[in-house]
Amino acid sequence: MSFKYAAEDNSFNFHHTIDKTPHQRDFSLHYEKAYEIYLFIRGVGEYNIEGTKYQLEPGAVLIMAPSEIHNLVISENEVYERMVLKIDRNFTFPFIAHGIDCFRAFKFRKLGQGNKINAKIVEQSGLKDLLEKVAFHCSNGGMENELVAKCIIVQILYTINNVVEFDHLPAAPADNNKITDILEYINANLSEQLSLTIISEKFFITKYHLCHIFKKATGFSLNKYIIYKRIMLTDRLILEGSLPTEACFASGFHDYSNFYKAYKKITGKTPRETAKSS
Repeated sequence: MSFKYAAEDNSFNFHHTIDKTPHQRDFSLHYEKAYEIYLFIRGVGEYNIEGTKYQLEPGAVLIMAPSEIHNLVISENEVYERMVLKIDRNFTFPFIAHGIDCFRAFKFRKLGQGNKINAKIVEQSGLKDLLEKVAFHCSNGGMENELVAKCIIVQILYTINNVVEFDHLPAAPADNNKITDILEYINANLSEQLSLTIISEKFFITKYHLCHIFKKATGFSLNKYIIYKRIMLTDRLILEGSLPTEACFASGFHDYSNFYKAYKKITGKTPRETAKSS
């Protein structure tokens, strides 16, 4: 069972989905162009966000920024149910005044850290009720219900900011402190030369050990992580007006043909199609 709703102006989309027989192959490594709020309702699994593994508990919420790649590991023997709200970066523009940033809980933290709000806090803060109200208004359709849903989304963002800022949520520890440093280094140097040799020398570890600890902590290879991050960067540059070729080389790719193949495989579109939609 799946209910999906997309706002008329593409400012947000929402879905409530139940998989009676989930398949792991359907939940690959990915990233979103929007801010994501994920309510886990039932099932057994964990979410890996930028190398940090979060055990899922019914009623818990995960928040993910567009800059965070993630993947789900789910039990195929249990019913899997969730609600997911994705909010466009420009969603709050009409509401922003006097320097208010409704997405600050998503932005002002380290990648893969502090993503989880546990079920008890979700219940106490009213976040679960607010997400259910969005579901109700989306399911009823019409512009008036969509407007009400948008107002509730602003309240959801306000609530998440309060939870993060005043309940002092602990940042989930990374599986390996060195991995956290490596992730930060990669994200700060995407346009530069990045290779297994360069990174292993930078952090004084052998290439074999680097591959081993990176895969163990994040669930994916070092090279795959770098490619995904560079594709994310080209996406942003293209949407900001850069030509695909300019975005390709500015993101650290050195061969347009290889970039093109990777971009299409990961995004499902060609760079030119993304440019046309911007």
